[in-house]
Amino acid sequence: AYGGANPMRLSGTRGFRLLNSACRGISAPWSWRGSQKYRGFEGNLFSAGKYGGGNEDFELAYSEFTDAHDSVWIGDVKNLRFHHNLLDNVNDDGLFLTAHTDEAGAVWGGPIYIYQNVLSRCLSSLAFGIGSGKQTRTGAGVYVFRNVFDLREPVAYHRPASAAEPQELGSAGRVWGEHGGPIWEPLFFYHNTVITREPGFRDIYGAGLGGHVQRTQRRVFNNLFVQLEGLPGQSLPQPLAPAPAPKGTAK
Repeated sequence: AYGGANPMRLSGTRGFRLLNSACRGISAPWSWRGSQKYRGFEGNLFSAGKYGGGNEDFELAYSEFTDAHDSVWIGDVKNLRFHHNLLDNVNDDGLFLTAHTDEAGAVWGGPIYIYQNVLSRCLSSLAFGIGSGKQTRTGAGVYVFRNVFDLREPVAYHRPASAAEPQELGSAGRVWGEHGGPIWEPLFFYHNTVITREPGFRDIYGAGLGGHVQRTQRRVFNNLFVQLEGLPGQSLPQPLAPAPAPKGTAK
């Protein structure tokens, strides 16, 4: 399947299976993130309820999702398995995992199981957020286990403005990314191998997975982290304290 803008777009669907397939996007080997994000269309490969619920019981397996700006939007699917896939050459969001809150305050999405995949050359392998921070609740959680995150190769992020600028690809991929400081889905990350090129954001532990725990929960255990440059992050930011109760109210 070759496509530019949502070649696969599903809503209100149950029992969907995508097996032994190849999904290719619009990112050629010479494409740059800025050209697609700011001067073109933010095409993605697979969109399942990007702004609402209704999708349930999905399996995406033994397939390839490659060469895209954004790739696979699955946060709004209830009960999904994503396994034995290749996700490669994505210059923005790889797997978008936020379960959105609708106007009535209801949330639809999860549990999502991501296992035995290879994720490489992704700017943000696991991505969260959208809707200008309108998430007020989280879905049923994301379970990420027995995957290989191989983020050694560069991502075509910044195009040199002239021949006088450095011509090397200087941007590397990362395990996570977010938009607008959202609440992350409950994330259980275990038995993975993570290879990164450079230190994580603000030297947060576990390639950044030790942070962003406000109003959610996180379990990171039995993983192997390999970092090619610098020292691995050891910072563990504290979650925000609960807001104090208004005066005159019972605790």
